[in-house]
Amino acid sequence: MNYSTRRKPRLNHRQAPNFTNILNELFNSPIMESVERAVTHSRPAVNISKNDKAYILSFALPGLDKKDVAIKVEERQLTVSSDITAEEQKFRLREFNYSKFERVFDLPKDVDVNNISATYEAGILALSLPIAEEAKPKTISVK
Repeated sequence: MNYSTRRKPRLNHRQAPNFTNILNELFNSPIMESVERAVTHSRPAVNISKNDKAYILSFALPGLDKKDVAIKVEERQLTVSSDITAEEQKFRLREFNYSKFERVFDLPKDVDVNNISATYEAGILALSLPIAEEAKPKTISVK
């Protein structure tokens, strides 16, 4: 076998792309308009689980108060939203911003929409969507 031990030639500074030009093109492009829109409309993370009694939706809403969140059920759709306006601040780094959002979920047919409950603690909104009694599994005893 013949192995080559030659190294690839390194790029000198004249061959490497100019990083400043790349950033200027990025920040002055139409894609930045989409990024700016994404900052004003966010999408909070949600975890969904299910046990024998209910579906549980847990939303991560750091920095929001429970009065800032609206929850509604209409035609088997659950909508969780917030319409607060963000404060005008200059950030050196910003990794979360939930100033305005809307999440819509189609509810399963086995959810009892009349008994949905919500709690808010430490930046987590937890919704409990109970499973209707008639949809729960039943055991039949033999006589």
